[in-house]
Amino acid sequence: MNPFPPSGNIIMSFFEYQGQLCVHLWDFRLMTTSDGISWHQFGRLMPRIQNWIEIDNYMFFYLDDGITLIGPDKDDLRLYRLPKENLVGRAITSIRRFNDDLVITTSNGIFYKNFYQVMNDRILVTN
Repeated sequence: MNPFPPSGNIIMSFFEYQGQLCVHLWDFRLMTTSDGISWHQFGRLMPRIQNWIEIDNYMFFYLDDGITLIGPDKDDLRLYRLPKENLVGRAITSIRRFNDDLVITTSNGIFYKNFYQVMNDRILVTN
């Protein structure tokens, strides 16, 4: 068995994404592997991942009032953020796609917007 993480880093969370094992490390690095041996860093994400869901080949992460996503190509992972719009100061509790909308529940109500419009508004953080 190969030791991971390197340099004694602590894994804070992990998830599967399109057949890849992805880890979020204590130092905020996001790393992925398809074979458990070769690991590749594809970004940094602060704060630490707590909640996630896969929707249409994207992995959505949400914490407090922010939404970050990775995807859609598992061989060329890119990290994006969604504009906060009406979400500032509202704790996100879940995200789902319903028909053509992205529905976001928060501590202050339910918000929704056309999924394709949301995806067009995403901001590339790193590639």
